[in-house]
Amino acid sequence: MQGKGGGQSMFSNYLSILTVGISSMSLEDACNLTMYQLYDLVERYALYINWDLDVKTRLAGGKPDHPAENWMKNIH
Repeated sequence: MQGKGGGQSMFSNYLSILTVGISSMSLEDACNLTMYQLYDLVERYALYINWDLDVKTRLAGGKPDHPAENWMKNIH
């Protein structure tokens, strides 16, 4: 899929991110998601990645500028 200017579309970018980030999800599985499910999963995955990085930083002795949002929060 290509968007304006010959680059990838937002949807193909989201599909790529999810299939790399969630090892149990194939590209076919991701393609079968509705737009609502795709947006929801991308938002939840981004929250989880930020939370995980925050925890790993703290365990390594770092002090992040601000705490990460709870990745299990209600997003709707």
